[in-house]
Amino acid sequence: MLFRRTNVEKKEINHAYEEFEEDYDIIFLCADEQRQFDDNHPVDAQCFPLRSIDKYAKTQLDPDATYYVYALNEGTAYEATKKLLRHGFKAYDVGSNVNFKGPEEGLEVKKKRRRRR
Repeated sequence: MLFRRTNVEKKEINHAYEEFEEDYDIIFLCADEQRQFDDNHPVDAQCFPLRSIDKYAKTQLDPDATYYVYALNEGTAYEATKKLLRHGFKAYDVGSNVNFKGPEEGLEVKKKRRRRR
């Protein structure tokens, strides 16, 4: 069996989010599970778990979009980006959202706001 090396390009998450806000062809994609995504995610991001990519990416994702992939764990984002590239999508690894400084939403974000009052 011949193995193809997939070249995964990286972008810094905050810079990538700025590009995402200006370009409607970019989708900010979380590779975490839905429950992690629901807790906290960048505004307007979408969730598509790593485990779903091989089975559903071809039928559920836009083949013309560019995907900026992040996750709580950098390794998850890298693996998801690699899988998307192998399926023919244009994707970039933006790493972990731990250092994300942009607007966020989710269940945990609301809890943080309530505690500040």
